[in-house]
Amino acid sequence: MKKEDIISSLDSPNRLESLYRSNPDDFKKVFRELEVETGEPVVLKFWRERLFYETPDEQEEQGEKKGFHYKTVLLVVLLSLISGTLVKLPDILGSIVGSWYEQNFLAFIVISSLAAYYLMKPGLERKKKCALIVLGFFGVLVLSSLPHFVYRLNDSQTSTLSSIYMPLFYCSLFGIIFCGDGWRKNSTRIEFLRYIGELIIFTTIILLGGIVLTAVTLFLFDTLGLRIEDWYISYVVAYGSVASPIVATFLIDKVLSQKTKIAPILAKIFTPLFLITVACLLIGMIFSTKNLFADREYLIGFNLLLVLVLLLSIFSIIERGEQKEILLSDYLSNGLVYVTLLVNIVALSAVIYRLVTFGVSPNKIAVLGSNLVIFIHLVGLAYYYTKSIREKHLLDSLQNMIGGYLPVYALWSVIVAFLFPIIFWFE
Repeated sequence: MKKEDIISSLDSPNRLESLYRSNPDDFKKVFRELEVETGEPVVLKFWRERLFYETPDEQEEQGEKKGFHYKTVLLVVLLSLISGTLVKLPDILGSIVGSWYEQNFLAFIVISSLAAYYLMKPGLERKKKCALIVLGFFGVLVLSSLPHFVYRLNDSQTSTLSSIYMPLFYCSLFGIIFCGDGWRKNSTRIEFLRYIGELIIFTTIILLGGIVLTAVTLFLFDTLGLRIEDWYISYVVAYGSVASPIVATFLIDKVLSQKTKIAPILAKIFTPLFLITVACLLIGMIFSTKNLFADREYLIGFNLLLVLVLLLSIFSIIERGEQKEILLSDYLSNGLVYVTLLVNIVALSAVIYRLVTFGVSPNKIAVLGSNLVIFIHLVGLAYYYTKSIREKHLLDSLQNMIGGYLPVYALWSVIVAFLFPIIFWFE
């Protein structure tokens, strides 16, 4: 496209529109040069606003990009250094058992660093931010007051359950910080889940890249006769691993501006794969000699599979976009929801059997409650998804069932993490 083509069409809106639709990118490129040479006729002013209009927020964002977000980069570096140092605290002090410390506080360190990133943004009132920070440290205080912390006991079921469910409580607080004043809206909660999906993907990519870099670095130094494995793994790998979700958050938020398309693509790829895999697993269980009802380790693995497939089911729904028409992927996602529900029913049956056969314990009650919470959620998802497919358009109630149900998970995490030690008296 040439400048003469646009100039000759200035008096014909129809031809000008036709030129634009024939090749929008070339039209914009030529139009930028045309503005400088021909001045500002009314028709050019109109087209300039149409092609290059930016809201005040977009102008501010572009201004930040030109400076490469240097303030945010400094924040990311600072949070990474602080988080890495906190993770290395057992090595620095020498009086703390590393594995025990990481089991109880690694999740808080990582999640609080992500929360600190978003706390620097406007969104929540200062009083609410302070309240959430206090609640987060209250969780740490509770966890550090349990018997396995004070006496370093490994056989306290309630203490172990608290250390498992407390990260869900931290994630709930982080979700409120992320959503800002719109944390009560289902749409903002869905955005938080989208962010979590992207965070998992980009963190995994960064960690895989770090593994390759580590292998190459150690190999090159080894060829020089320098053995740096212990130091490199102890510091570079430790700091880099903790920093990876923080860097991933920066990439999602600033560099990619939360407009990536990786999560929807992966959801479309893995939904049918997991659907087939889980269906085959359920069929294989019929012929297996393993007894899910008697084998505790098998049941734990089965429940982990349930959580993984539940997450994929949720991500496959929220990443389908805003298109209302029902697609083939919707049938696959709905099938995955039903398969996940079947897995949940099997796991729930096994937990109830073990509860009746072997008696009540904090672990069994916690797993039973978790399975019931998931079961109710899956029933709701299956109902609304099936109803959407029957009515040939996606219902808002389906996504509302996802965003509106998140407080239930948060409430259950609070019950297990804070109340179970008291209810079962630190058993």
